[in-house]
Amino acid sequence: MNDKPFLNPMQPPVNNTKKTIHLMTFLGGVCLIATAALASVNALTAPIIAQREEDTRQAGYLALLDLTSGAGYDIDQSAMITTNLSGVGVTKITIFYEADTDDIFGIIYDVSTTGWQPNLNFQVGFKNGLYSGFNNVSNGETPNIGGVLIQDLNDILVGIQAGNIAFVNDAVSAYLTSNSLSLTFAFVTRNVIVSALERTALDYVGRTAL
Repeated sequence: MNDKPFLNPMQPPVNNTKKTIHLMTFLGGVCLIATAALASVNALTAPIIAQREEDTRQAGYLALLDLTSGAGYDIDQSAMITTNLSGVGVTKITIFYEADTDDIFGIIYDVSTTGWQPNLNFQVGFKNGLYSGFNNVSNGETPNIGGVLIQDLNDILVGIQAGNIAFVNDAVSAYLTSNSLSLTFAFVTRNVIVSALERTALDYVGRTAL
């Protein structure tokens, strides 16, 4: 007895192409929905993230100079940014003048640059001839590599003489080595930040020496 299925020569063959097209259409629709959903989430979160960064930046102008308010100071943000400073990502210079003497009390430099990852934004402060602090505004660095250095950089810098560039360079390198961060990408971030620290220090020393 022949168990093979009977094939009707008059019956058209099954069209698998239609099934493939339907599947592709379905998957394409899923991708479009996912993309739209992600775009919606980004549209909702982007303003929140931007506001958080701006709040951190604004707080840094006072915190880096150990101030609770700007009372008693004239604040100037119109200083020209030289090519030397723009080359390391400096976007703004904020100078606090003593209102009664017109002497420079402190200077904050806003920096926006690229380390191992883009969007490395921070502030460097100086007062009394010293580094007064480092404020991490935002960054996309690997948390356990470049991010570790950024997190601890304020503690490394505070109190170092602004003109002692070699000491800053050595202190940062020693930190990376002692924390087993002697990796290529950590040093990429380190070099970018140290260059900004050096050039802002030189600018600060030049302004306060006038």
